[in-house]
Amino acid sequence: MRELVIDISEHQGEGFDLARAKAEHGVYGVVIRCGGSYLNGEPYDDDCFEENYRRAVAAGLHVGAYFYSTARTVGEAVRDAERTHAYCEGKAFDLPVYMDVEEPDQLAIGRDALTEVVRAYLDRLEGLGHWAGLYMSLSPFEACVRSWELVGRYATWIAQYNDELEGFALGDEVGMWQFGGEVNFLRSPYINGIAVDQNWLAVDYPSKIAAAGLNGCAASDEAREAPEEGGPTPQERMVSWLLAQVGYVAEPGKHNRDAQFLDTTDMYNGPKDGFDWCDITYDCGMAETFGVDLAAEMMAQPKRDCGAGCPYSAQYYRDAGQFGDEPRPAAQIFFGIPYDEYHTGGVVGYDDRFVHVVEGNTGYGEGYSSGAVMRHTYERDDPIIAGYGYPRWELAGGASDDVGHMAESRSNRDGGRLDEDGWGGYNTILDLQHLLGTPEDGKISGQDREDAEFHWAIVSVEYDDGDGSQLVRAIQRLVGAKVDGKWGRETATKFQEWHVRKGRKVKVDGFFGNESVTATQKAINEGDLP
Repeated sequence: MRELVIDISEHQGEGFDLARAKAEHGVYGVVIRCGGSYLNGEPYDDDCFEENYRRAVAAGLHVGAYFYSTARTVGEAVRDAERTHAYCEGKAFDLPVYMDVEEPDQLAIGRDALTEVVRAYLDRLEGLGHWAGLYMSLSPFEACVRSWELVGRYATWIAQYNDELEGFALGDEVGMWQFGGEVNFLRSPYINGIAVDQNWLAVDYPSKIAAAGLNGCAASDEAREAPEEGGPTPQERMVSWLLAQVGYVAEPGKHNRDAQFLDTTDMYNGPKDGFDWCDITYDCGMAETFGVDLAAEMMAQPKRDCGAGCPYSAQYYRDAGQFGDEPRPAAQIFFGIPYDEYHTGGVVGYDDRFVHVVEGNTGYGEGYSSGAVMRHTYERDDPIIAGYGYPRWELAGGASDDVGHMAESRSNRDGGRLDEDGWGGYNTILDLQHLLGTPEDGKISGQDREDAEFHWAIVSVEYDDGDGSQLVRAIQRLVGAKVDGKWGRETATKFQEWHVRKGRKVKVDGFFGNESVTATQKAINEGDLP
């Protein structure tokens, strides 16, 4: 395998055309700088990271990331690894996430010391769920670290501007070789008229990362075509994207990141930044998760057309036979009256009584003058619901008939067995309230929007920045977390640790997702709660 990969940062400037790089220059993938650290330990952002990532996904490129670390101690290395994870969280990379080591003061600390620093960073990054790699130039890689310990253990990316890589076997020992930049002995140094670092990729990282379930690999091409059994479905990936947006606030004039991204693509018939943007948020989620072309096909939405408007989107679904009146996982919900819909969002959960929705361009009544992304709950028979559009999930490797996946049909409290479906809806919460002796209404109230990612598979939640939930306080007392009624990362972590102590297989990462909710539902069904 030998594929062309480029690495870019803000130094290539804003608006670097990755779609053109793929079409005209044969670029297979891109590794994007997310940020770095100064020698004093202070971090800095790469101002083009978010834009470059969105463009890479829209272009259908394989994507990796790198962080310019100046760490000189193990503690600094762990800190930088956690910063890298924070940049990458909520995104999918099917190329490795790399530690960039080249700072002279860093290289001077000694071979043994620097090796331990590198190991600390890469091991911590692995612990956070990433396929970790190291970038270094050939000479310091040979002289400043114990390279023989790192080759084969981590993904190695070596820079040597030459017509062949010396000292290491490309593919067997080194996964990627940076062969040129402004100096280039093999190709023109220019991509889109700009000098860009160029690399030969010799390892099929996309397949390996997808198989390992790392780096958010479900968004890779391989996972889209043949998702791992038991892995996240396309609907679950879209739900995760929607929940991660909760709390975003648009800039004055309704300027928002979702429209700004889609304005760089051919999704619509013209620029949409500054217009009502509820439909744009759902479209952006589909485009970022599956790519623009596939997303448009799944939604039966012609490109360069009127898909940013609610009534048009609903009609596209109707014309394709993809519209109905029942909620489904990640379906697009429309509000208004049929053929005159005025608002939309994405379904993130539902049960016998309620449908839980994430919506963009909402919150005006709460004081957001240009709109925000918020999560709301509606009665399923609310007359303002006009219906639901159902994307063709089978085009992304899923099942089109996944109806009821997030719907709990029975409650353990009522003598039935709670569905162990990984989604914390009305009945799951009702059972927890009953078992833990708190008021029973089937909802967790008083939560903060910024904590949504830490309990993303709990869908029966009210975000009102209130005083917290009595149920959450009871859970915190049960698992030994700080008792404040707010389900943040500490509560999620302690609850996961409690499940592990009870013998259930749960990843302890502070993000209470489908696996953690399933374990909780098992505990309810098995009578393992007070």
